Amino acid sequence: MAIQEIARLSEQRTLATSEQPEDAAVSGPAARPRGDASGWAAPVSVAALALLVRLAHLQFTAKLLLVDDAAFFEQHARSFLGAWAAAGTAEFWPRLRDVIDGASLQGVLYPIFQSLVYAIAGGAGSTGATGVDHRALVLVQAFLGTVSVWLTYLTARRAFGRVAGAAAGVFTTVYAPLVLSSAYLLAEALLVCLQALILYLLVCALDTADVTRRRLLGVAGGVCTGLFMLRPAFQYAGPLLAFALGAAGALTAGRDRRRLAARQLAAPFAAGVLAIALPWIALNGLVYGSFVWSRTGDAWQQVYWGLYPPNRGWWPPDSPVPPKYGVESLPGARAAGQQIEVKDRDYLEAAIDQVRATPLKALATEVNKLYQAYLRPSNAYAEQTALVGPFATPLHHVLVLVALAGLCLSWRRPAHAIVLATGLFASALPYLASHIDLRYTIPPSQPAAVFAGLAIGQIAAAVTAAGRREAKPSPKSQAQCPKQPVSGTRPWTLDFGLWTESWWHATRARAGLIAALAALPLLPAMAVWAVGVPWLVAVLPGIAPWHAHLWHAAVMCVTLAVAATGCFVLLAPLRRRRAFVLSGLALGSALAGVYGVQAVYDGDWHQWSVLLRPGDAVRQTLVLPAGWQLPPGGRAEIRLYVSGDPRREYEPVVRVNGREAWRLGPGFEYYAGQEKFWTQIAAMARHQGKERIEIPQWLGVPLDADLLSGNRLEIELVIEPRRAGGSEPAMAAAGSRSAGGWVRVWGDYAPRPGERIYEGPAVYSRFPGADEAFLKYVATGEYGIRRWTPLDSVRSDAARRRSDLRGGTAGGVWQTHDLSDAPGRQTGEYRIRLLIFGPSGELVSLY
Repeated sequence: MAIQEIARLSEQRTLATSEQPEDAAVSGPAARPRGDASGWAAPVSVAALALLVRLAHLQFTAKLLLVDDAAFFEQHARSFLGAWAAAGTAEFWPRLRDVIDGASLQGVLYPIFQSLVYAIAGGAGSTGATGVDHRALVLVQAFLGTVSVWLTYLTARRAFGRVAGAAAGVFTTVYAPLVLSSAYLLAEALLVCLQALILYLLVCALDTADVTRRRLLGVAGGVCTGLFMLRPAFQYAGPLLAFALGAAGALTAGRDRRRLAARQLAAPFAAGVLAIALPWIALNGLVYGSFVWSRTGDAWQQVYWGLYPPNRGWWPPDSPVPPKYGVESLPGARAAGQQIEVKDRDYLEAAIDQVRATPLKALATEVNKLYQAYLRPSNAYAEQTALVGPFATPLHHVLVLVALAGLCLSWRRPAHAIVLATGLFASALPYLASHIDLRYTIPPSQPAAVFAGLAIGQIAAAVTAAGRREAKPSPKSQAQCPKQPVSGTRPWTLDFGLWTESWWHATRARAGLIAALAALPLLPAMAVWAVGVPWLVAVLPGIAPWHAHLWHAAVMCVTLAVAATGCFVLLAPLRRRRAFVLSGLALGSALAGVYGVQAVYDGDWHQWSVLLRPGDAVRQTLVLPAGWQLPPGGRAEIRLYVSGDPRREYEPVVRVNGREAWRLGPGFEYYAGQEKFWTQIAAMARHQGKERIEIPQWLGVPLDADLLSGNRLEIELVIEPRRAGGSEPAMAAAGSRSAGGWVRVWGDYAPRPGERIYEGPAVYSRFPGADEAFLKYVATGEYGIRRWTPLDSVRSDAARRRSDLRGGTAGGVWQTHDLSDAPGRQTGEYRIRLLIFGPSGELVSLY
């Protein structure tokens, strides 16, 4: 028994040593080995790779767009630049006062940073005509991004160990939003670097036993946090982190020293924050007349937009109004002549009322945000990253899941976990309380990577320890089994007994390794979750998309439950394994339930498209109600959702029941009516170097009343070679092989089988001339809001026809089993709609 106890204590000591984070002893930092090159190899390698990825993005894929908030920051950076140029003159203080006032909505820190870079770099560069050099700015931002990766590596290594640091460094190196931030002319590149410095300073303060050093680190972290809070969206970071530091100090100290330890950590940090906060609030009060942190912020309007379930959690430009005003939207109310001046508190009250009324829907909205963060509609300008762009969406899904696991496993280092988790929450709060936008995912992804690294480090340490225990001989078998065979016994029986005994004890010892191996079948499930539902449809062509979504959600719920249980089993000591199993099962069930909520309330949306070449066509049949007639004085219009090739070598033609209804012309030049999409899309497309025709959009085609005499409409969109002179074909049959160009037609799966619901981009708006008012639509075909529009008609099969241009024939066979060039068998319908308008222009029916 003594031998067994010694072996057990030795094993526990070895395991504890292997899991102890670097430089993270309770009494102070562990002594670092001198002259160990490996201590520098990892951070230098991570930083070099991070810089390479960011420079590759700047060189090959960055767009440097000056749109939306980037234009706002640029305007104030130039104003600051003008103020610096006026230093020493009478105009300096008035100019500085005005620019600080104007920049306070989004924060003054980044425009000041921009102006300093512009002042140092001068006007020579890629944008020398404007007097600033954007290339110099993004190069500095790429360096800041590299520093952020390096600091994140050091933070995770100091808090949770070398493996955790390496994993966190890899995540932040290749995570696409963090790479994109280098080339955004937005504040995130600077803020993420500042945030990484804050977390590193605070972790160092937790680890040091020197009171003076701890105070200095706390003050430095507080000053950096105060600067971070100058962006109004993060003004809550200081109080949250101060509370977290106090809690961390109380946890690490003895019962009689908890208050002192809490003050030693929180007080210096608070002093550093106040060093920035007091002058800023005094400036706002004495100069601008309001002693507040943010004079012009509208954060609570963002809260209401983000929690508005009818909009499925997305932000519409047509923003809602708190219900107490009795109107549906603020633009609509003002267009009707009403004067409604809502306040931030109104939106806060509306958000609270909405959560109380529909708590599960609000929870579904937030979970869906986490899962969809890099998907539609976050990447508003189709930004891609060199080297790591193709892995952006799967990597985001993996980061979310693994970071969640790291949060669950962080209880082994509670003080560090509290501070880092609070930093994660403070940076994620604007995203959780607002609409989805890619830039809001950037700040929380940096501390999330620390917890993702922790999860990977803990699992790696547990597997290594399990393998070490497996390699050890069982003390019981050594003590009970003699080295020489006993006289009169057969050697093979003794060997079998030794093997059985060793196998039994080794099985108990390797329980953690068995748990890890048991989780291997979950890897395919995680892969399916990472790439999304479309791959399920591709692999299982007979499955309905809605059923695929439900299966996908069920697989993820099971994965979360089993993965959480497996992680706790992996980390459990042998004597307390049952308690750990039950805890892991409870946690996994909770996670599965939370994820399942969004699956029920927020069914995944699916779209597909087909590429048509000259000679191809699509057809969709609409069945109108029996006895249907066009209202007196009304009109009918077909809407097509298409995009096209800028080349003018083809003409789309719309036919109804075999008769030509409209010839759209090369480049959609002759289609009727106004542009049926939000006009801001054209500006976005121009920034992407696209023409209007390349934008997926609704096109309106008027219909004559005689085409609606029956109750069945066969609508065809045929792509023909371009006609010369508007009459005769320009290409003979032999020359039609050279016809170029394409038209892409978009379609939708049925959201739920058997329901006549259209789910996709808005086909109609209540605002005249603004058919995309509900849609934060972008030129990439992604969208910002999903509206369900009931349909009045049951469709028959949509179909596609392939023609053989090489033979000069215009025939072909209509196919209903293959509606798309996308992988898998596509079912659903094209975005071909029939709209009926009344005499006053109001929408009467949608078919």
